Amino acid sequence: MVTAKATENDRIKGFEAGADAYLYKPFNEKELRVLLAQLLERREMLRRKYEVAAVKKDKTATRHAFRSVYGVAPSEALSADR
Repeated sequence: MVTAKATENDRIKGFEAGADAYLYKPFNEKELRVLLAQLLERREMLRRKYEVAAVKKDKTATRHAFRSVYGVAPSEALSADR
């Protein structure tokens, strides 16, 4: 959030409203650029983390579904012994 409101109470209200960051005018351009870069990096890190978690969860669900339908795990169904 970039605003002219600079009191501590204003900042608290900004964060309570959902702001990830709070800069008040006049702001330093370099500070804004660094802050934006860090926010974007954190968002990307979270996206990757939860994307991987979703894929793992999907694979687990697929294995359970396969086992419930066929009575064996996918790896057992493809073994040479079967």
